[in-house]
Amino acid sequence: MSSLSIVAGIDVSKTKLDVYIHPLGNYRIFNNTAFNPQILKINP
Repeated sequence: MSSLSIVAGIDVSKTKLDVYIHPLGNYRIFNNTAFNPQILKINP
């Protein structure tokens, strides 16, 4: 059985939140004043 490692990189600053999911290649930038956690749902 093989396993897949998924890593989430998150960078937070005053104005934005950057999220990168590796190896899926999903990359999103969110405005911190309008952040909605529901947007982060990832479908492999």
